Amino acid sequence: MPRYIRPANLAEAAAALASRQAVVLAGGTELYRVAFPPAGATVIDLARLDELRQIVCGEAGLCLGALARWSDLLEAELPDWAAPLREAAEAISTPQIRHAGTLGGNLASRTGEGDGAVALLVLQARARVCGPAGFGELPLAQFLTRPPDDVALLTHIMVPPPGPHTRAGFRKLGLRKALGPPIGAVAASLRRDRAGAVERACAAVAAPGLRPMRLMVLEERLHGLPPGSDPSPLVDAAIAALPEPRDDEACSAGYRRHALAALLRRLLAELDGAP
Repeated sequence: MPRYIRPANLAEAAAALASRQAVVLAGGTELYRVAFPPAGATVIDLARLDELRQIVCGEAGLCLGALARWSDLLEAELPDWAAPLREAAEAISTPQIRHAGTLGGNLASRTGEGDGAVALLVLQARARVCGPAGFGELPLAQFLTRPPDDVALLTHIMVPPPGPHTRAGFRKLGLRKALGPPIGAVAASLRRDRAGAVERACAAVAAPGLRPMRLMVLEERLHGLPPGSDPSPLVDAAIAALPEPRDDEACSAGYRRHALAALLRRLLAELDGAP
């Protein structure tokens, strides 16, 4: 049987990460679905760490506790500029899963179905972590590509406010809204200068078999794009250059790639036409 501990504070949780086969329990939805801990593992239940449930919005942006549930995010008064995060929360599975599942669990998952990660990547989020070596902060993109033997615990997600006139959104496609593998998800943000040229663009994608990632080459090519230009060829080229997504019961890898390109093209068009 697995060993079970419930730390009373972050220091105890960080120390417990050094245990043999440490497994972190937050909302439990991912753990029970695909990764029930093996015999000999140490399950670290974070239920007593109420400081990780906070959702704080201020002039410096958002500070999101890793144990904040998706339902908490939907009930919170998030600023308009955090639209991708709110839209991702709405797209997460069923009400029951949203009531149990946590933001931190979604970001720490390695399944490739990270709706929250896609949204937060285009919002330039940073991850605060703690572990046996102490506390630290790093870009979310770096946290998402951590090595498998990394033992840091995600504690908070810091989201800075974007520059003025930035528009952002999130889109997801699936055969059904919940209880099945998604086809894919995209997020983007766009800001134009006074002349109408793209001043800053961010784009991210995720799909089964394809970890959440920023499309850095696409972002560079969108920079400076004059008003009225069609970004579709740039989007199509960026999606074509991605690693192969997964074939599964939802769709083929080829269709998944086609759908990601279509979702991102439409989202960029919507953001460009937003009032």
